[in-house]
Amino acid sequence: MKSELRRLGEQRKILWQRYYALVAEQHRLLTLGSLEELGAVLDRKDEVIGELEELEKRWEYLREGQAPGDGDYSGELEALEGEIRALVEQVGETERASLEVAGRLRDQIMDKLAEVQQARQLFTAYGAPDCPVQGAFLDKAR
Repeated sequence: MKSELRRLGEQRKILWQRYYALVAEQHRLLTLGSLEELGAVLDRKDEVIGELEELEKRWEYLREGQAPGDGDYSGELEALEGEIRALVEQVGETERASLEVAGRLRDQIMDKLAEVQQARQLFTAYGAPDCPVQGAFLDKAR
C-alpha cells in the first residue's frame, strides 16, 4: 500500500505541475491579449482536470483504506503532500489573477462594442440617404 500511495502521490504532483504550467500559460496569454491561442490552452486544462479528478479519487480511496499502522511513512508522503498543497495554492493565486485580467479584457471589449454600436447608429441616422431613420428622428426639436 505504501509504495502505491507513493506512486500515486508522485503522479498527482506531476499532474498538478502540468496544470500549474497551463494556468500560467493561460495567464500569460490573457495578459498579452492573445485570445486566439487561449482556446487550445483551455482544452488542455480540461483534459488535465479530468485526469486530476480521477487520480484524486483513487488517492482518497487508498488513503481511506490505509490501516492505522500504514500511516507512518517517514514523512515522505507528507512532504509530497506539502509540495502538492503549495502547487494548489499557486494555481489558485494565478487563476484569481487571470480572472481579474479576463474581467478587464471583457470590459474593454464591451466598451469597444458600445462604440461600434454608437457609430453604426450615427452612420445609419446621418450617413445613408435612403435609410428610413434620418437625423430628424434623433433631433426631436425639428
